[in-house]
Amino acid sequence: MKTRSNFRAHAIERDPTRDRWVQAETYGLRFWLPILGRDAYLTWLILKSYCWDTDYCWPTLSTISRTISNSDNNRRILTGRRRGEDYQPGALDILQEHEIITIKTTGDATTLTYHFYILKTLPRLRPDQILLLSQQLQHDHKRWLDQFDIKSSPLGEATGPTPEATGPTPEATGPTPVATGTTNKNQNQDTEQEAKEQWDTIKKMLKQHLFENVYTQWLHNSCGHHTDGTTLTVTCPKASAEFITKRLHNIVRQAVADAHTDIHEVIFIAAED
Repeated sequence: MKTRSNFRAHAIERDPTRDRWVQAETYGLRFWLPILGRDAYLTWLILKSYCWDTDYCWPTLSTISRTISNSDNNRRILTGRRRGEDYQPGALDILQEHEIITIKTTGDATTLTYHFYILKTLPRLRPDQILLLSQQLQHDHKRWLDQFDIKSSPLGEATGPTPEATGPTPEATGPTPVATGTTNKNQNQDTEQEAKEQWDTIKKMLKQHLFENVYTQWLHNSCGHHTDGTTLTVTCPKASAEFITKRLHNIVRQAVADAHTDIHEVIFIAAED
């Protein structure tokens, strides 16, 4: 009895060369590729291809490097290499430097697994990143933004002088009013309660994005401490504050957007003993 091949499974013809695809936006090709370099940009695309409907994946370094270099033993293209006193960063170093991916490892030396959390759409370049482009590419970037009526060009913000205020700074006359102790205490309590509620909402989003053990280890004991309406300060153990700030900032940023609050930025500080 003959078995059907996957090419015509369920009487529907499937072309293996067209099964699944990865989107590469024109903005990324024109302006991110020159900054990241070929290897880092291709690494980002390959990681995207493993993500499916999520923003994380866990292919091995050997799998990624094989695809980029057509070599079975070239992981240093990802991890970097040291030549004398000089260190040449790898593709993963570059992607982390530009906050495009975050990496978490689990297991020991023999069972090490890399978990990659990825920005699936490359953002608009920051002014400091625009300066990494050649002069002509900087002008190309400005013209590209002009097509979308973005009048405040990041190129101007990055290269133009900072305007100086003319004349002396006006000084306030008379004593500065001081809030009474009772009013100030009530305001602090209200602000702290609001911060806790906002962070609890964002934490629910984070729990959906992270592995349970990662969430439990680094975020479970965090607590909203203060908010000014758009910036939220969160307290947690010192090790957690450092790890979240360095490794989970992209995921926190996505969770903030998903929570639909007025918060734009989250700052993590070590809780007082």
